[in-house]
Amino acid sequence: MSRRGRHAVVLVVAGLVCGCTPVLRQPVSRDQLANGQATLAVQNNLPEAMAIYAVSASDYTWRLGTVSALGNGVYRFPSAVLTELGDIQLVARPVGPGSPLTFGRVSVVPGSKVELVLDRPLSGSGVWVR
Repeated sequence: MSRRGRHAVVLVVAGLVCGCTPVLRQPVSRDQLANGQATLAVQNNLPEAMAIYAVSASDYTWRLGTVSALGNGVYRFPSAVLTELGDIQLVARPVGPGSPLTFGRVSVVPGSKVELVLDRPLSGSGVWVR
């Protein structure tokens, strides 16, 4: 199979995988921030857009949204994330080619304000729960 054919197969499979995960693309309003929902604020200092995922201890994946290149976004965690047993892991995948950034597990409860910074070198990246 040619290189172009392999890329096409990878894109089709990636599209199917992304289509099977619940998607939340709506930015969070100030009212939602005030009522105790768990939120994720993302600061993307990278030159590529990144899709942000939450992965449970049982490997269930929720797509939280996409933050633009050199941009910021605020998203809410679905209630299913908050009722899942165990901590969650955040994963940032480039919209184009590139390797995902995976962060250590964090505990998210109602009212949590999680901050994720994406930067290079990777030592400038991190996740914090407030």
